[in-house]
Amino acid sequence: MSNLQSSVREARLQSANMPKPETTYERNVSANSNEKSSVSANSISNNSISSNSINSSPVLDIYGQIKSENENFYGWITIEDTGIYYPIMQGPDNKFYLSHDIDNKQYKHGMLILDDNCSDEFAVPDYIVYGHNINGGKYFGELTFYKDRGYYEYHPVVIFDSIYEMREFEIFAVLNTTVSEAQDEHQLFTTWNFDNETDYNNMVSWAKSASLYETDYTPVYGDAILTLITCEHSTSDGRFVVMAAKHK
Repeated sequence: MSNLQSSVREARLQSANMPKPETTYERNVSANSNEKSSVSANSISNNSISSNSINSSPVLDIYGQIKSENENFYGWITIEDTGIYYPIMQGPDNKFYLSHDIDNKQYKHGMLILDDNCSDEFAVPDYIVYGHNINGGKYFGELTFYKDRGYYEYHPVVIFDSIYEMREFEIFAVLNTTVSEAQDEHQLFTTWNFDNETDYNNMVSWAKSASLYETDYTPVYGDAILTLITCEHSTSDGRFVVMAAKHK
């Protein structure tokens, strides 16, 4: 993980320092082709040269090598000036990567997981990401630092990239809940697509009212939602949730 993080940091830095090319080239790969494309994380530019047969968008060069090595790699999450700087996996179910690493080997801490029902193709998606709370604050447990409003004020933005797009989400709610409350009453863990404005506004209203403190931002219909979830150990089925949204 440490080597992977260093590689992505270096690739991001090189990308930021390189001038934008005058022309962007996109490579077309047939859905029936067995050809694989890979791009070294140490030789990137702001243009994209690898592509995906399912999604017509080109894969960002920063993530091309990782994607070529694991088809379940979805993207990357970053919260600046914190320890949250990790790859996101999206497997065929939500259990495998709770106990496996990016190389699909057994690993007790697991990976961060994008719910297998979430999709970039939804008109107004709700991206739901799970991760273990390790030893009271490590790994995704660092989310619990958002219990302090001062921590939020210094870290109000979550960078949540897919392999195709770099994106920023602004935090609008921070809350303690339980699995039963969130799932049975508000469908917090099972709402992947807001296909109507009423459901969207009800979710935002509930989240804002349940938030531990006021935030500076309230999403409007059309803003994609990002829901980050980890265990909260004060109750048996407790969960700590940070919700953010991307301006449309």
